[in-house]
Amino acid sequence: MGARCAALLLCLLLTVCCLPVYRAHAAVDLERLEGIFVLQEDRRLFTAGDGSSILVSTDGEYTTLVSKMSSLEGIGESEWVFPAGIIYREAQVLGDSIYLMGCSNQDGSSFLLMKIRLSDREVEWAGLSLPWQAVESCRMTEERTLLITVGGAETAYYFANDLLTPVQAPENPMKGERYYYFTGQTVADLERQYAQNGTGGAVQVKDNAGVRQKSGKVRTGWTVEVLRNGKQESLVTAVVKGDLGGTAAENLRFYNEYLVGRRSLTGAWLKAADMNEDGAVDVGDLLLYKKAG
Repeated sequence: MGARCAALLLCLLLTVCCLPVYRAHAAVDLERLEGIFVLQEDRRLFTAGDGSSILVSTDGEYTTLVSKMSSLEGIGESEWVFPAGIIYREAQVLGDSIYLMGCSNQDGSSFLLMKIRLSDREVEWAGLSLPWQAVESCRMTEERTLLITVGGAETAYYFANDLLTPVQAPENPMKGERYYYFTGQTVADLERQYAQNGTGGAVQVKDNAGVRQKSGKVRTGWTVEVLRNGKQESLVTAVVKGDLGGTAAENLRFYNEYLVGRRSLTGAWLKAADMNEDGAVDVGDLLLYKKAG
């Protein structure tokens, strides 16, 4: 009986000793924090995949701070502070990254998504020509896939190469996406081709924002959908070698930034950068792009 009482007393003591730590975690008053690691508005605390605490706050005008806390008990100190040029409205931690969703300034003229990898603070951006005020809700559903609700309608977007591209297929476009290489064909060329083949086919071309295009050359990342008797027969994502989503000068800059590790290229844009189709993007592809231009 004495041994059982001693064991019970030990468990009780351990529980009591642990209570202050738990309460300290739950009772952090973010509004009372002061220091260079925290701004005055919209303070939120997140737990990263490695168990560390990430504090996010904004000045409501131009800047958001992302700070990794040394510990919740010593929350007045921070291991590092990262300033981001975005007014965040929503934030979400997935794995080793934190995603900030918001706008670039107070007028909220465009929707911005910023990804910060917590291990080394590597940053990626994405944008969408959509006023922040129109966004009813937004959330990351998995790595690089974002759901945005506008006017009661929810649209899935894929985050790649500084763009938020509507997901056309039920699955993530990086999982089984079909690509097709185009070499200067225009939208009119494709429409004329399917109108003249006499098989009842029609084609719809949409840009990276999901807007149907009726003219101009097909560009990397655009989707080309073939309809037969009103039903989808095929859907491909266009790849145009050397077209990384910008003008000729911008594409050259994208190449250079990718080669020094300052830019990420995925999906159709990665294929477009691989000029010699050897499965890797390197200086040789950059030289081929310059030669082709």
